[in-house]
Amino acid sequence: MLRADKHLASRDKSSSARPWTWQEVASWIDTEGTLYTAKRRNGRWFCAFIVAQKEREVLDSLAQFIRDATGKWCGVYFAKKANAFYAKWSSKEAVETTIRETEPFLRTERKRRQYTKAKEVLPSIITESEQRRLAAAVGREALRKKRLLKALENAH
Repeated sequence: MLRADKHLASRDKSSSARPWTWQEVASWIDTEGTLYTAKRRNGRWFCAFIVAQKEREVLDSLAQFIRDATGKWCGVYFAKKANAFYAKWSSKEAVETTIRETEPFLRTERKRRQYTKAKEVLPSIITESEQRRLAAAVGREALRKKRLLKALENAH
């Protein structure tokens, strides 16, 4: 079971006082993380960075760095089966920023392949604001059809 921490800011007591850099984020992604890319059942692509660790504090500070640097949500969750915490961020903008800033520092070929795959599918992923606009347009169209059907029923 996954659970987002609602009191993240109050729990961020990182033992590491030094600030994060994109080079350090790349190192963590390279060794403790993954860039997950998959196609959902609805046919849309999805990308997310996931960094796992037994100790929560370092992930709290990483999540705060990602939120500050990208302006997008990064949460810290607990995976009960693995008995470990993980930081996850999946907005298109945050993933694009992280790729751009960390790719020069990657050391493993496996991560380079993950980045290549993500860069191939990122253009097909819509942003959060595009999702909201699309949902609103679909909602307006559904409401218009409903009103039209009601008017037709009343006309008979």
